[in-house]
Amino acid sequence: MVSLDRIDFLGQGLRRPECVLATAMGNLYVSDWAGGITGIRPNGDQRSLLADSATELKPNGVALRPDGSFLIAHLGDDDGGVFHLLPSGVSRPYLLEVEGTPLPPTNYVMEDEQGRVWITVSTHAAPRHLGYRPGAGDGFIVLSDSRGARIVADGLGYTNE
Repeated sequence: MVSLDRIDFLGQGLRRPECVLATAMGNLYVSDWAGGITGIRPNGDQRSLLADSATELKPNGVALRPDGSFLIAHLGDDDGGVFHLLPSGVSRPYLLEVEGTPLPPTNYVMEDEQGRVWITVSTHAAPRHLGYRPGAGDGFIVLSDSRGARIVADGLGYTNE
C-alpha cells in the first residue's frame, strides 16, 4: 500500500474531473466541466482545451484519439451524446442518437485498437440518481463502427466506465 504522504496532487481549478487518462509520456488528460479537457504535464503545467460548441458540454468520459483529438461523453442535464473535440478547440457532434432515439446523458466513451467506439449510458431515468437503485436496469452500451451505431447490450444496471 502507498502512504498518502508519497502522493502528489496535480491540477488546479478543475471542475468535476470525472475521467482521467494517463499516457506513457506521463501526461494526464482530465474531463473538465468548464467545457472540455484539461491536459496536465508531468511538471504540473496545465492547459485547458475548451470546446467552441454552442452546446454547453459537460464532459464525463473522454477518449484520446490517435490523432490527438478527443471524444467526449456529454453528461448534460437532459441531453447526451458524444462530441469530437479537435486540438484547435473546434467541436462537432460525433453521435447524438442511436437507433433513431436521442442519446440521454452519456457516461463514457472509448475507442479500441480497431477504431471501434464504445459508449455507455448509465440510465434513462431523470433525475439520474433514480437509475442507481436495485432493479432499475435501464443502462446500455453502444458500439459505433464502420457498420454504424447500434445498441449491443441493454437492460444493464447503471452502466459506467
